[in-house]
Amino acid sequence: MTNETKRAAGTGGSVVVERCQVCDSPDLESVLFLGYLPPVNQMRTVGERPHEQPAYPAELLRCRKCQLVQIGLIVDPAILFPPEYPYTSGTTRILRENFAELRREATSVLGLSGSELIVDIGSNDGTLISNFKEAPGWRNNVKQVEVLPSTEGKMLFRETSSDGTLTMEVVESRPPGRLVTRIADKGLPFGGYWIYEIIPTKEGCQLNITEHGEIYNPIFRFVSRFFLGYTRTLDTYLKNVANKFSENVAITNGTPANL
Repeated sequence: MTNETKRAAGTGGSVVVERCQVCDSPDLESVLFLGYLPPVNQMRTVGERPHEQPAYPAELLRCRKCQLVQIGLIVDPAILFPPEYPYTSGTTRILRENFAELRREATSVLGLSGSELIVDIGSNDGTLISNFKEAPGWRNNVKQVEVLPSTEGKMLFRETSSDGTLTMEVVESRPPGRLVTRIADKGLPFGGYWIYEIIPTKEGCQLNITEHGEIYNPIFRFVSRFFLGYTRTLDTYLKNVANKFSENVAITNGTPANL
């Protein structure tokens, strides 16, 4: 007999935590109840008339088996973190520097070599995990990745590869299934955005990448079509992902995703 995990994401509501989210034990005890709290990260328009908002019970539960303390209700991330969500870790310089120092300390204490899998749970905009700069380790055409100060709550990073340097903006991040990035540099002969989606399959999962590219310069458009190829970047990325996980790559044309 197996217990099906209920997920709040995409429901537009919430899911009650009935079993420990780490060890799956049903032995949970209430340790603190803070009442009913509304979502607090919505930026309402100045002068907007007050209206009813939902409130959710804020109760802390402790698992008697593994001692994990967790919130007793999981709310759909779309409710807690709307598009106008104002706070990201990368907007604060002190926090960026603190995370960079934490990365240096963790590397020294744990003796990290750069080949380890590092997971940041509850990563906000990814400022901490980005300090580990794993991309150059598995993308053979990337030399360096530098995290930049966020702009208007959007994470920015500068990527240096064999093709040059590009500044990218994270338009949307919904771990672990969807990531949208776009070229933030101005004045380039090309631009566009990329959608990365991980889709569950019977065998495991499938990575879909959609490139919505624009080429403004006629000469660069000619070179891309007849010499470089429109799918070169996508093909290289997929091959690098396959090599990272020691998998055989099977590149096929799929259905393009939209923003």
